[in-house]
Amino acid sequence: MKKKLIVPLIFIAVFSAVFYSFSGTEDGWTKTELCFGLSIPGGGVVTDEEFRAFTDSVISYTFPEGFTIIKSTGGWYDPDIKQTIFEDSRIVIRCSKMDDITSAAIDTIRAKYKRYYSQQSVLRVDQKVNVGF
Repeated sequence: MKKKLIVPLIFIAVFSAVFYSFSGTEDGWTKTELCFGLSIPGGGVVTDEEFRAFTDSVISYTFPEGFTIIKSTGGWYDPDIKQTIFEDSRIVIRCSKMDDITSAAIDTIRAKYKRYYSQQSVLRVDQKVNVGF
């Protein structure tokens, strides 16, 4: 009788350990997405080389732990011409333990991009997430 119970218990213990190791998550993290438009008001665009330079000098410096950049197309409604404008854009994604210092650093990235490239805005989206590494 004992042998019949031991095999299923061992199976359950091993399965639980394997499942836990692959599904373990950490809470208290925030995923931040920053959307950078590449069209410059008045004409021109932020080139790939210029965005790479901005990434190397500002984003990488602020996010040394890493981040992801996604090439995208953004759309926004221009009330002056009553038309939706589409432009190439970049979305930068970073997961972090959010605090006041990190939040301020993210806003500094946004402010620098707006100043360097005459942008009206850089969209910031923060979302609470569970992460696993």
